[in-house]
Amino acid sequence: MIKRRDVRRSGAVWTVIEGVEIPLREVKVAGEWIEAPRHINRIDIDSKKTHGWQVRYRGQSSFFSDIRNKSKDRRQSLEDAKVYLQNIYKDDLHIHKYDFPSQEHKDKELKLYPGVSGLWRRAPTRQIYEFYFQVIVPVYGPNRHRNIKLYACTETTLDKKIVNDRAKKAIAIRRYFEDLYSKRDVETAKVLTLKKMDGIDVTPFERKFPPITRKKLVEMLEKARLKWG
Repeated sequence: MIKRRDVRRSGAVWTVIEGVEIPLREVKVAGEWIEAPRHINRIDIDSKKTHGWQVRYRGQSSFFSDIRNKSKDRRQSLEDAKVYLQNIYKDDLHIHKYDFPSQEHKDKELKLYPGVSGLWRRAPTRQIYEFYFQVIVPVYGPNRHRNIKLYACTETTLDKKIVNDRAKKAIAIRRYFEDLYSKRDVETAKVLTLKKMDGIDVTPFERKFPPITRKKLVEMLEKARLKWG
């Protein structure tokens, strides 16, 4: 295995894909210093004759041996590892086109659309429950996602029209970001995930969905009370 003293900072970066850079490190291999990006580790186990590079990133792992066509080429195996890492990043960037699912109910949560759910929670400063929508916004880069919360009502101001209007906007926000990523507009998405969506017109991305009834909201509220007290 590579020892800590055989790894040092490079100061350089590697553009894994447009808009995303990964720091490079220098790894000492057989007396030679080789630059390798973060998430790619050197493996050398002499007793097992195992030599190569291992990619570990977001639960995915793959080993690329130096032995290729009965010859040892540590630089080529590193290039193969880098290609593999690039493909993982590209997969993260791609947002699949979803078919609109039917409503699903699990405990106190209402799933309306991939990445969009409605739920009750106890207000932190009041002894009442609030209903809001949570939109999981895909973020390309080191962070997996960002949550945007849209307040709808409380148990004392329950209004199904307002709830359905907020649900429509929540779905539109999610689809707006899906559209940005499908167009590879990473920079715009990065900027928007750092500020509120106020002022952004998401009306063209609104989509029909099974209306949320008052009965369903009350049922969810009762389940939330049982779970959270």
